[in-house]
Amino acid sequence: MIKNWKSLFVKTAGDDLPKKEAKEQFTFPTGNDNVFEQPKNTQPAKKVQEGDVGFVNQQYTLFRHKTVYQSLLFALRRSGLTKKERHGKVMQYIHDWGLEKCKDQYPVFLSGGQRQRTAILEQLLSSGYYMVLDEPFSSLDVGNILSVKKAFQLINQSHELNTIMFSTHDIELAVELADSIYVIGYPKDEKGEPVPVGTIVGHYDLKKMGLAWQDQFTDDHHHCVKMIRQLMLDS
Repeated sequence: MIKNWKSLFVKTAGDDLPKKEAKEQFTFPTGNDNVFEQPKNTQPAKKVQEGDVGFVNQQYTLFRHKTVYQSLLFALRRSGLTKKERHGKVMQYIHDWGLEKCKDQYPVFLSGGQRQRTAILEQLLSSGYYMVLDEPFSSLDVGNILSVKKAFQLINQSHELNTIMFSTHDIELAVELADSIYVIGYPKDEKGEPVPVGTIVGHYDLKKMGLAWQDQFTDDHHHCVKMIRQLMLDS
């Protein structure tokens, strides 16, 4: 049994895990608790094709033999744009994301924040509007965490359809950045014992709660953090 349900869920969402393995080792809620139920009066979900979902792992993997500029240009190879258009688009993103001074450097010479922004940009340029990030704040210092938060804002601003799903153990950051939070854990059976299968045990819609997209972290945000922490301790 895979113990790290968080990483398994992220890999499944990012289509980074074999279908059989994902089906056998991860279950979604059913019945009235099915948070994935298709809402009424909506268009059917679009079938995900290869390249639709961008996935960024914790190591921010980059091509060792390509500079920042070359990596981003390579990400647009299937875009259908002309060479001039690809160059212009890459340079615009390099400018917006603060990578101008390191655009001609190789990954070995980049800081953690520069590697992170380059890895996210690669996926943003090569995929659709949906991105999955596995623990984007792990092993980062305060300065780089601020850089990631800025990157989230830039992703959202670049297109209204851009959607980010990220996993994290940092409840405060999740409440600060997300508009919807799903808590993964082990629900209890009739005897009060945790079942051996991980699933979604809670959903917090921060939009309905009036907590999403706020400039300040208020007492209501802290209360939400306490509720989530208690739920995690109980599951």
